[in-house]
Amino acid sequence: MSNWRSFKIKRKMTTIKSVGKIGLHLASRLIFRLEKAGLTVRLAKEISSSPGNSLAEKMMAPVMVNLTNIAVRQNSAELKKIKNDSRFQKIAEFKIRILATPSLDKFREKHEKEFSRFHQNLKDADFHPSEPLEIGQEKTAFIYHLHRSPSHKDSLRFIKAHGGQFPNAQGLSEAYEQGSEYFPEGLFVIGFDEKETLLCDSYTQPLLPILGRHNDGRKHFGLTSFRNKPGEQDCLLFFK
Repeated sequence: MSNWRSFKIKRKMTTIKSVGKIGLHLASRLIFRLEKAGLTVRLAKEISSSPGNSLAEKMMAPVMVNLTNIAVRQNSAELKKIKNDSRFQKIAEFKIRILATPSLDKFREKHEKEFSRFHQNLKDADFHPSEPLEIGQEKTAFIYHLHRSPSHKDSLRFIKAHGGQFPNAQGLSEAYEQGSEYFPEGLFVIGFDEKETLLCDSYTQPLLPILGRHNDGRKHFGLTSFRNKPGEQDCLLFFK
């Protein structure tokens, strides 16, 4: 490599690193774009030394708007695609009305004896719905059967694509309280929510509440790890 070439590269990297306020990666993209338009080392120095990087920020603004628009379009296309994903088949839809604040602790007091298994860690202190159901609300609950084992992340995206409200454990118990007849026999319904709202196991993996009944009538209210893919016996539930 010639001395001039080496000197030019070093000068360019020094210029990029000096545009600290907008970040090295974006500064690099800026320099690349301006080089194609005839950027010189002198002009690059003026950009990087302008007070508060104001000139660089102004020049990057339209670039950032363009990148944001691309991301929005990509996200919109992904949500549209998963909204009609055949791995999710609707099997039930019913109305509920919230007359009291949903509570796992109160649900346990009232129904624990009806279940062959009611996990000891299903407590209000350990689950915090990101969108809690509020007194006076009227909601429609939807149950979808999961086919071909979509991931938990895809299931979350599916609910978001439908503009759905996550149930978490409290919402799952409330839906069962008011519409147990809509919970299919032999299938189990998962109460999805964002990871930070869920209890974690000893490996710091979030645990999802799951409620259903076996073909022999036994009822189960338990927990399943977020890292495990749903099976053919699993469903999801959300509110709108």
